[in-house]
Amino acid sequence: SSLLVLDLSNATFANNKLPGGDYDKQGILQTMNVKEVKLPVTLTGLSGGAFYMCKSLESVNLPDGVKGISQYCFSGCEKLKLTSLPPNLTTISADAFRGCVSLELTELPETVKSIGGDAFNDDELASNKLPLTGVAFSKLPRDLEKLGERAFRRTSCTFSEWPENLTTLPSSVFSATKVAFRTLSPNISSVGTYA
Repeated sequence: SSLLVLDLSNATFANNKLPGGDYDKQGILQTMNVKEVKLPVTLTGLSGGAFYMCKSLESVNLPDGVKGISQYCFSGCEKLKLTSLPPNLTTISADAFRGCVSLELTELPETVKSIGGDAFNDDELASNKLPLTGVAFSKLPRDLEKLGERAFRRTSCTFSEWPENLTTLPSSVFSATKVAFRTLSPNISSVGTYA
């Protein structure tokens, strides 16, 4: 069956957090072939796997109050065309946007403190195996403290500045990505392989 728009704008969720799903099974949203989801403006978080492998999902409003996007939240949503992230976002968990090859993101909110491993990695979850060329950040948030392995693998990011609080450059974080740092922080204490 197919549902073009799922309007949850008047729905109420416990703790103002959209519930998640199972990473290893096809959930209700995937089987309904939802193209657009309207979320309530009161939402502050998105649970892990909430939209996992929703291959037909093209659009979802992310309310300004969302502070965290949990693991696998949008993984495999290869038609999702987000152009911005919530301005108060602090955490992008591991695999949050993995395989989302249609993203059109150029800016990370300055409030982001943690980006998990494979957060924007393109790899095997996308059926067409294309890089995340629409992920083209030019700078990392100034308060970023944690960056996971392969977080920006095969994206079109061209970072030019390094946040002072980020002391570790994890393995493969920028593999197959154009990176042009003018300066690196003197606070870097660890550099992983293939970084």
